[in-house]
Amino acid sequence: NVAFIMFLICTFVLCSWAVHPGAISDRWGVDFSLVLTIVAYKLILNDMLPRLSYLTTLDIYVLSAFIFLSLAIFSHSTLPLAVHTKYDYSALTLPPDEVEREETVIRADLISFYFFTAAWAAWNLSYMWYFYTSKKNELAHFRATAEKEANSIDVASNELVKQRSTVLQTAQN
Repeated sequence: NVAFIMFLICTFVLCSWAVHPGAISDRWGVDFSLVLTIVAYKLILNDMLPRLSYLTTLDIYVLSAFIFLSLAIFSHSTLPLAVHTKYDYSALTLPPDEVEREETVIRADLISFYFFTAAWAAWNLSYMWYFYTSKKNELAHFRATAEKEANSIDVASNELVKQRSTVLQTAQN
């Protein structure tokens, strides 16, 4: 449940690419709302889950989701400014009818969207594979340990039965 909700929250950042790259403040509105959502969710998780002195697989996923969101925000903030200056997007002047090299910004933004989508999908697929294999290995280790303990208990039980039969036979003689 926790990982799926974090997946959904972070996937919503991909929706902010639907906003024009020149509208940085509109994108920030979406981005920072998601940051606040993740922080609030993490605080709720801290209250619900036991405190451990090490990072769990879930902690790593939550931290990576936060890093992904932070990188997306950084991309939204810097990509338009890599092509234009702050003066092109000044709030003090009227917006021009057409910003020079707007197509370049939109194309770069689309490439950024594809990159972030692919990276997010690849991370989640690799995380699911890692989680599945680690769970499978842990279960196999648990079964092997349980079988070993069961066999040692069976051996001890058989020795106890033999000792009792020997005592009973000796008592009958």
